[in-house]
Amino acid sequence: MKLRENDITKLHHHINAKLIPYIEVRDEVLDHYQTALEHEDEKTMEEVLKDLDQTFTIGYCKEIAKNYIHELRSEYPSLLKNKIFQMFSLKRIPFTFLILIAGISIPQLFPQPGKLVHLLNAFFLSLMSFESFMIQFSYPKRPIKHQYRKHIDDKPTFARIQSRSLKGWGIFPALTYILLLFPLLVFYLGDFTGSEIGFLFTPPYIYGICILTALMILFQIASFEVSRDRIKPIIR
Repeated sequence: MKLRENDITKLHHHINAKLIPYIEVRDEVLDHYQTALEHEDEKTMEEVLKDLDQTFTIGYCKEIAKNYIHELRSEYPSLLKNKIFQMFSLKRIPFTFLILIAGISIPQLFPQPGKLVHLLNAFFLSLMSFESFMIQFSYPKRPIKHQYRKHIDDKPTFARIQSRSLKGWGIFPALTYILLLFPLLVFYLGDFTGSEIGFLFTPPYIYGICILTALMILFQIASFEVSRDRIKPIIR
């Protein structure tokens, strides 16, 4: 059957009622329904939806979502490791060293520790927000936008954003962030001027902070590429 615009809107609302928490799973179920409808010439839309609902129950859709997020978290550390190694391949190593050199050069551009710490703090927050935006932007766009009813349908989230695992290589981005957060907290919460802890913001220690910042950028790039290339949910 040929789906009209109001039929597609009705289909979206029908899928939303299944309370699927992740966009990727929702889209796969939606595609399954839409394909079945487009290949059906005898039954009505209501009959096709009723037949499909016998398989795609709310419980089954939640099971698909649960299995999907579990699989993403299981594979994340190994995929992150592979992406990090790719950063040092012959093809990408000039870009990687450019980031590392830029990190070491930051203290020369911002010699005052106070300005540097504020800059790094703003940079971390911007980098994380930008990565989440890029993951959403890189997700394949549908020709017809999702139909959500305000105050009725809860918009699902991206499983690939919530699937970061702290196992294996997944611990390194978190560890790097903690090491960077420590001197920032010292600066914000302590009296760093003239104190014994002030050496953290003088050479050569300040260069360690900047190198960690460069590594954090590499981890964020690798993590983004892993999230961008994640597998689709498996629907039996």
